[in-house]
Amino acid sequence: MKHRFLGAGLLLALSTSLCAAESTSWSKWAMQTVRQHPTMQAYTHQMTASEYSAAAMARPLYNPSFDSSLEREGDETNFQVGLSSDIDWWDVKQSRTGLGDLMAQQGRLGVTIITNDLLAELMRAQVQAELGEQAYELARLQVRQDLQLLELTRAQLNAGEVNHTEVAMAKAVVGQGMVSENERMQDWLDARQALRALAGEQAMHRPVSEAFWQQVLPGNTPIEVARLPALQQARINWLSAQADADIQLKSNKPVPNIGVGVGRQAGESLVSLNVSVPLQWRNDYSEVNDAAREAALASEQEMHALMRSTKETLDNAALRLNQTKERFLQWQALHEDDLANEVKVLQSRYAQGDLSLSDYQWQVQQLRDGMQAGLTLKANFQLATIEYLHITARLANHISSLNSQEQ
Repeated sequence: MKHRFLGAGLLLALSTSLCAAESTSWSKWAMQTVRQHPTMQAYTHQMTASEYSAAAMARPLYNPSFDSSLEREGDETNFQVGLSSDIDWWDVKQSRTGLGDLMAQQGRLGVTIITNDLLAELMRAQVQAELGEQAYELARLQVRQDLQLLELTRAQLNAGEVNHTEVAMAKAVVGQGMVSENERMQDWLDARQALRALAGEQAMHRPVSEAFWQQVLPGNTPIEVARLPALQQARINWLSAQADADIQLKSNKPVPNIGVGVGRQAGESLVSLNVSVPLQWRNDYSEVNDAAREAALASEQEMHALMRSTKETLDNAALRLNQTKERFLQWQALHEDDLANEVKVLQSRYAQGDLSLSDYQWQVQQLRDGMQAGLTLKANFQLATIEYLHITARLANHISSLNSQEQ
């Protein structure tokens, strides 16, 4: 079963103060935030309910009935008391117990899956908020640079070195930069709002630990797809459908009722034994049984389809992570120096008359494209890392393993 909860609009009220939160490692904070999430609380209650249901389904099926009768026949008083009960002739209880155990496993798997899902959602929101702020700051820097260029161009106009057309072009560049700045600001505000709605105000002071991004490349050991929680859940769905079909088949068979009684009739002691068996000659429930079998077969095919699609998704996620991390590290090695410093060099050359306005704008745009490429590569790498750990259900374990490193 695939759980969908995006857009739930959930706001957490965390009990710790900000000072106490700052002393907590990011990994511990992330796990605490997920544990306190209302969706997690709901799944925890569902898990407990499934365990109670399993215990209930292991109980005997039938309670005995107390039977009594009293009648007056002449001078004699006749009476009879006894017990009767349906007999679990077809051992439905065993099948129900097995189904209850599967339901309990399903509940526990649901908690595991929702933990993984919530952690992925939280981390995506953190990454998008952080990178959104960086993109906004980059846009602000570019507007300041464009305003400096405009001042230089005006000075050159006063000195008779350029004409009014170049000043107009410089103004147009400033306007375009301001529009881009507003768009980046809106993207950042939207990302920040989404993060706060998911994890509260403290999330703004909890950037993802840098240690999280280290050594997350897919290993040489192949992932056993069948052991992934989503596939285990699909298999339990299939087994549950089989067990339900078995229960349906057995429950639709005639169930004998046996009763024993003692009493007195016509002055004599009486002992009775009663046996009744329903006659299913008008309805043998064969269509109901066939429907249950078909439902079990459908669950089996759904499991096989999910396994096939998960294999492809896993291969794609591993390939994407390898490629995006390689390119991001290469970009970091190529651009260790701040590209903003190069813009200052170009401004100096333009002020000295070594560059025309068109040449300056073209070269500056190349540098800005490089800075934006860096943010895009970083976003692709981080989101690919989250996606791979999410698909392989390793996200919670990977975050928990950071506790010792962050202490």
